[in-house]
Amino acid sequence: MTSGSQQHSELNPEQDSTTHPLPVEKRRDLIVSQTGSKTFLLWTIKDPVAEKFYQLRQQDFFVFSQLDGQVSITEIQNRFYLNHAPQRLSSEQVLSFVQRLFAQGLVQVNRYGTSTAIKSRADRIQQTERKQKLTSLLAIRFRGIDPDRWLTASLPYVKWCFSPLVFAACLVLLIFAGSVVFAEWEQIFRDLPSFGTFLKSGQLIWFMATIGLIKILHELAHAFACKYFGGECHELGVLLLAFTPCLYCNVSDAWLMKNRWHRIAISGAGIYLEVIIASISTLIWYWTVPGMIHTISLYLMVISSVSTVFLNGNPLLRYDGYYILSDLVEIPNLRGRSQELVRTWWMKLFFGVRSADPLRGQPASKVLLGLYGILSGLYIWFVVFAIIWMLYQFAKPYGLQPVVVALGVFMLSSKIAGIGQSIIGTVVSLERQNRLRKLRFSSVAIVVGIGVVFLFMLEFPRRIQSPCIIEPGGSSTVFVSSPGQVEFVNLQAGSKIRKDAELARLKNRELEREVLKLEGRFKQQQKHIELLLQRQSRDPSVAQEIPSAQSALMSYQEQLESKQEDLKRLTLLAPQSGVILSVDNLKLNPSQTSEFNMNGYVIAARNEGAWLEAGVKLCVIADEKSVDAVLYVDQAEAVLLKTGQKVRVVSHDQPDQKIVGAIIEISSNPLTTIPPTLLRLELIPYEPDGDGRLKPVRPIHEVRVRLQPTTQGASFGQTGAAVIHLASESIYSSLLRILRKSVTFEL
Repeated sequence: MTSGSQQHSELNPEQDSTTHPLPVEKRRDLIVSQTGSKTFLLWTIKDPVAEKFYQLRQQDFFVFSQLDGQVSITEIQNRFYLNHAPQRLSSEQVLSFVQRLFAQGLVQVNRYGTSTAIKSRADRIQQTERKQKLTSLLAIRFRGIDPDRWLTASLPYVKWCFSPLVFAACLVLLIFAGSVVFAEWEQIFRDLPSFGTFLKSGQLIWFMATIGLIKILHELAHAFACKYFGGECHELGVLLLAFTPCLYCNVSDAWLMKNRWHRIAISGAGIYLEVIIASISTLIWYWTVPGMIHTISLYLMVISSVSTVFLNGNPLLRYDGYYILSDLVEIPNLRGRSQELVRTWWMKLFFGVRSADPLRGQPASKVLLGLYGILSGLYIWFVVFAIIWMLYQFAKPYGLQPVVVALGVFMLSSKIAGIGQSIIGTVVSLERQNRLRKLRFSSVAIVVGIGVVFLFMLEFPRRIQSPCIIEPGGSSTVFVSSPGQVEFVNLQAGSKIRKDAELARLKNRELEREVLKLEGRFKQQQKHIELLLQRQSRDPSVAQEIPSAQSALMSYQEQLESKQEDLKRLTLLAPQSGVILSVDNLKLNPSQTSEFNMNGYVIAARNEGAWLEAGVKLCVIADEKSVDAVLYVDQAEAVLLKTGQKVRVVSHDQPDQKIVGAIIEISSNPLTTIPPTLLRLELIPYEPDGDGRLKPVRPIHEVRVRLQPTTQGASFGQTGAAVIHLASESIYSSLLRILRKSVTFEL
């Protein structure tokens, strides 16, 4: 029981005597069970109406058992001393404990003339709980049905899962799957999409659906384990965990069990099932080829193992690992008592006030318990910031940052306001009791304030991450300038070629006929002019026809030279030495002169005989020694870049290799069409425009990076992720920049 000195002043009007009967009686419908161990007894109380459980230590339960509506505070003190000498209770401690019982609904007041202070404190505690529920937007529960009858009927069909033989088989399976993960770690890392890919629309839906399915099975494992060991489950509902719908089962009935190993087994049943799912998925992934089953197995393997380690199995959060640790160390309400110990340290440091020892009567390490309280408090803040950051990254491409920022500001401000309200309340209470050491409080407050300011002014490295495509640096694109039918192709993607070497030869029968026709007309016109010159000596009037005839001859000559040039352009030559690259497949309209349409890439050998129109990209000849990476950067981040900045590129095909380069060009105009490769991999969020074409959701700019000449293994056309390091920025500046950018709406 905690000290009730800070409530002493508010109880003065009612403390005219401690010998009068205390009009407080324990509820008769409560279910009480003795739990704990022989060295540390506990009493678990179940409220059948609210479906809540409470644990009392031996001394606390003794006081609770005395509350019959007739006993006085003095009598409770005397009886406690007779049973727990030399320990004694003050009247303030008794009243404080009764106030807590009333707030939890474990006692009822027969008459209210002497219970104003108790009811007032209970109202404040209930109001605090409502505020905490309002700010816990990352874990929202919706109560559903009572599944106990269905679980009882289904238990015979799953009872075999809890046999020792099955447990041993699963242990062998886990060891085997773990060895596969250890041996194939690099391949697993290569198969995994980047975190940014998880945030894309299609991947995110599968990601959340997989989490939801696993958590449904996880909670059912808890429910069946509880039934197997003799407990009951009367609540099955929906939980929005970080806005992801999951199932939850209330198996708190396990707290009534005397065997702590049964309680541990119930708490660990969900983790046990997820480990089995991860192990089976690992083997399926290992034995299958890339495809849908291969990918789904990878999702299940990663999500089951990661969620088990960082969420359910983590004792710093109040999930399965927390209750397992609490039973192992035999400390009920582990988190509450550890944080209460931290609060006593804080009160002593900040205010110089000694509080009641939360470990009174139990042999446990205060240092370890206090360290757990500090780590659990910090980890909750870490989880909140991590989820808000993940939601912010997901909302960024869609312009929904203000919504996430507003949610984050609301949650963080609520928590900070709660801390501030608690500090102010403590200061006011100590001031009323003349126990506030103002000099000590002011000194520590100044030191803490300076520390907070220093923390906000600390600068941390800042970076921008974006998708990219590896492209040739010094390259030349070969276009078809004169339409024709493919007659000869000397092209193969990846092969080397010399300058002026023949790439392809086209044939255009119509053009050839036009050239022959123009040659005939040109020769006829030449003979016509020769005849006019011969006739001029006999007939001077013929001289008037010679200029027009010469003009027609020049016209035929120009047309003939033009067509002959078109005919020469049917033979395509390499403009430079380098490596031949294919271009993206294009859908061409069929020509009236084509024998068949182009199929696949233009330079494919099967396209011999196809008709190519003028303007078609035949191929790209790239300089092997010059490699570029084209980055696709959000407009809000592109304005922060400048030429010369260093960039690190990681290829999706070769994640182990880091490629370094520098920015050489930043496009001033946003991207209008998304490259097919990025579209296929969903590396850029997109939406249809008015004409039905796909365009980026947010303005995207191309940033060209010249990679180092020593780059090895960079295949043209492969995708990757680029990281650009910016100047360091303080936490204060980062928050201010995010707020400014988020509250500015584009109208």
